[in-house]
This record gives sequence, structure tokens and C-alpha cells, in this order.
Amino acid sequence: MSYKKRLSLQSSAAQLILDLLQMTLDHSVTYSLDSKSEHTLLTAMLHLSKCSSLYPRSYILTEVRQDEFPIASGHFGEVFRGDYNGRKVALKVFKLYLTLSLISNITKALFKEAILWRHLVHRNLCCFTEFIN
Repeated sequence: MSYKKRLSLQSSAAQLILDLLQMTLDHSVTYSLDSKSEHTLLTAMLHLSKCSSLYPRSYILTEVRQDEFPIASGHFGEVFRGDYNGRKVALKVFKLYLTLSLISNITKALFKEAILWRHLVHRNLCCFTEFIN
């Protein structure tokens, strides 16, 4: 299957490929992937996510407890304290007061940010884990 054809996949096929790409990247040490291969997989994931408006299902959190009141607020959202599997977490909740077409564009941008952020590693950055559905 050609690269362009993979990027045009919709729905269940796109979802399966996104899930597989993420699983492969999550286990890149096990699969002995070099940085060029990781970059290629991440790029494919970003393009497929943008084209399909989907993201890997492993990004969805369940069983999260969120405090009632935010600890910080800004123009685009609020940050809450939370608990996930006994671990204290920060939860960013976005405010969207826009038309449906703008929400679609912003959602695609958030998916891209989430995919990139999940793969950032730096001692001064919090890691992205998942979305709350």
C-alpha cells in the first residue's frame, strides 16, 4: 500500500493503523528502532491523524478523578489537579466556544500537539499521557 493511500484511509482502517504506529513507537526499544525510523513513524502518524481526525485509542484515559475547582485558568482552558491510578496528575481542560468548523480545525491541531507532546522527552517538561474521553 502506498504512503499516499495510507494517509487517505478513513475510519476503522485509519484507527487500526494509528493504534499500531503508537504501539510500535511505545515499544521502540523492544523493536530496536533507530531515530530515523521513529521519526518516519511519527510523521506518518501525524499525517494520518490530520487526514482522519482520529488519534490513537491508547491516548484515552478512564478512571480519572478531577478536583472540582481549577488551580489555574487561561484564555484557552483551565488546569485541574487530578488523580490517575494513585498518581497525582495535572489535567488541562480546553474551553471551546466556537463554531463547529472551527472546533474541527482546533481538534486536529490538538491531536497533532498531543502526538508530538507524547514523544517529547526532556527533564523540564511534563509528559503527555492521554486524553480524558
